[in-house]
Amino acid sequence: MSSYVVLPDTYQHADKDILVTLVYEVLSKVIEYNDKITASASTPASNTQPEKLTRFHSQTFPNISIHEYLDRIVKYTALEPVCLLMLLLYADRIAANSAKNNFVLCSLTAHRFLIAAVSVASKAICDVYCTNSHYAKVGGISSRELSLLEMTIIDALSWHLATSNDTLTMYYKSLVENHPKYTFSVPLSSPKTQISPKYRSLDTPMSQTSTLQPLPIDTCTRASKRKAIEDSLNSNHSSLDSRLDKPKLQQAPL
Repeated sequence: MSSYVVLPDTYQHADKDILVTLVYEVLSKVIEYNDKITASASTPASNTQPEKLTRFHSQTFPNISIHEYLDRIVKYTALEPVCLLMLLLYADRIAANSAKNNFVLCSLTAHRFLIAAVSVASKAICDVYCTNSHYAKVGGISSRELSLLEMTIIDALSWHLATSNDTLTMYYKSLVENHPKYTFSVPLSSPKTQISPKYRSLDTPMSQTSTLQPLPIDTCTRASKRKAIEDSLNSNHSSLDSRLDKPKLQQAPL
């Protein structure tokens, strides 16, 4: 008897929790790889140039794992499945031009990259999205900092903020085909594709308390989703500053 979990052939119909897990597992491998490179570069005997600080760098490791952080973003922003895949696309595009932007996805940069990339992707390709103040509260940073992070990502992407459905489908197929637990109902005719591992965990537990109101994660109409976002924005919710590290960042040119 097969132990595979069968997933739909299109990412639009995939279970969002499973999609979060698939994206997280790729990101965690990339982050682990880059953390090792960064650590080796900091040794006295290394000939590798030390990593340059960017707006995304935290002075210490945030006290929330990448998986928990993605779960939180999905829960409180009604994030569309397409935006989860856009995270990988943005990371690939930025990594391909790393000589220009000096960005490396690692444990110190991942959280700010994720919340800023979600905000940019949602505004670029979704009909309904949250305000910056809402994304900032979910991410545990200030609205001003989020705006600076957004502009940094946009500049690193050279304003190439969208892509074709075929490209996103390729990413989704790659995630499923290369996972030992999941498969499609019918074998796909296209060859296996590998997501580039150029941009490479945080498992520190954190308190789960929050007064933010979860937004619906199931498919809904524009009107109902907009109302849910407005209701959440109008509710009283606390800042995440005590839960997600928010140091003074080193100022770096955009």
